[in-house]
Amino acid sequence: MNEPVGTPVNPMPEAPKKNNTVLIIVIVLVVLCCCCLIAGGLAWQFGDQLLYQLGIY
Repeated sequence: MNEPVGTPVNPMPEAPKKNNTVLIIVIVLVVLCCCCLIAGGLAWQFGDQLLYQLGIY
């Protein structure tokens, strides 16, 4: 209680927050590419069976 009224609790100034928008966009794109690769692999592997079941092939 001996501190003056106007002094901040943390004497270190706060660093400006970094903008992580680019990092978030890159992560989302990588995840989407992985999902597309997995879907393409499944379509390549099981596509004929699926087309037979749907009566298209």
